Amino acid sequence: MRKKLAAATTALVAAFALCSAAVPAQAASLSGSGTQADPYLIANVEDLAQFRDIVNEGGDIYSTNAKLTADIDLQGSTWVPIGLDNASPFYGSFDGQGHVIRNMHVDMSNEESPAGLFSEVFGSIHNLGVLNATVTGTDMVGAIAGSIENSDDGTGLFNCWSDGGTVTGRSMVGGLVGNMRSSGQATITGSYNGNHVIGYENGIGGVVGWVYNASVIDSHNAGNVEAAASEYVLPHEIGGVIGHAVNSNTNELNALYNTGNVSAPTGTLVGGVAGNDVMWLSNAYNTGKVSGASSVGGVIGGTADDLHNVYNIGSVTAQDNQYGAISGTSDGAFNSSNLYYLNGTAPSAFAEGQDGDAHAKSIADFENLAVVLHALYSAAPEIWLNTRGQVGEPTEQLPWLQPILRG
Repeated sequence: MRKKLAAATTALVAAFALCSAAVPAQAASLSGSGTQADPYLIANVEDLAQFRDIVNEGGDIYSTNAKLTADIDLQGSTWVPIGLDNASPFYGSFDGQGHVIRNMHVDMSNEESPAGLFSEVFGSIHNLGVLNATVTGTDMVGAIAGSIENSDDGTGLFNCWSDGGTVTGRSMVGGLVGNMRSSGQATITGSYNGNHVIGYENGIGGVVGWVYNASVIDSHNAGNVEAAASEYVLPHEIGGVIGHAVNSNTNELNALYNTGNVSAPTGTLVGGVAGNDVMWLSNAYNTGKVSGASSVGGVIGGTADDLHNVYNIGSVTAQDNQYGAISGTSDGAFNSSNLYYLNGTAPSAFAEGQDGDAHAKSIADFENLAVVLHALYSAAPEIWLNTRGQVGEPTEQLPWLQPILRG
């Protein structure tokens, strides 16, 4: 009898500990009805958890719109993501209104679902900051969303950021979003990552790990991106901003930059901005150190159909001769203009000693480069500016990208 009582007591304690580890949802009703005209208003941890439970329990997918009305601290608990997997993805609009969610801990390391504040997103997230987060998962891992996927215009991540944390996963791992897949016009814009990103297989990026038929615009990474070999696969497609990108000529990869270090000692297709081959990349630069085993480039690890208005001043190293200050392949780019790199960052712009139409420059040469870059950038407003001390040593004056103001 005593043994049975002890066993029951142990089970009860374990169950209590498990329940207390997760963020609880209180019985009180949220303000609002969840429609676009009357979104839920989230003011505290309990509101956020209740909103999560409403989404995860399914129901009316058109009544899951919400606005954050205050900063929220998730310290001391494990967060279960909103829109947990395909059974109940998030279809609504979530507007952070400039507020910050702090100290979030997500552990999906033993689960197959996407991991992040949100798991599966078929809607949009706006104006949100996530600070000091620790997110661990398998495939499709990001601080804000594990996966964003849809065919509707307006889907995506807009004016969001995350910093001060660590994001770890196997493949499709990004500082903000793990996987971004669309058959329409899904977009990440005006967003940045400062988290340390760690992945083990493929599609590992500072902002987003994997992009398929979607646009990434006006976004940058300042966190270190690290790839280490898993038990089964050598890592590949690792980038400072984007790990793997498959984009069509209707999607943009534009106004992107990386200042963090990208390290993949056993990795291939490693780039300061994008890891693999891209169709179109314009107005981009890298200042971080980039290192890998092979196919390592200061801007892209692979080749580009179109590559315009880019530069690299970060050192580039590899274990063979397949590396370059701009691209990690000898082909580099099939259609290109205004490619620049700092003398000494690599022996040549492209792999195997090829320079193509790229130009090596001294630091002094970079002072007037913004004027050159903007002269051939026809879209308004002016995005290339010169500034002193923005990047590198305080005495350096380098071109930098200011946000594109979009209506």
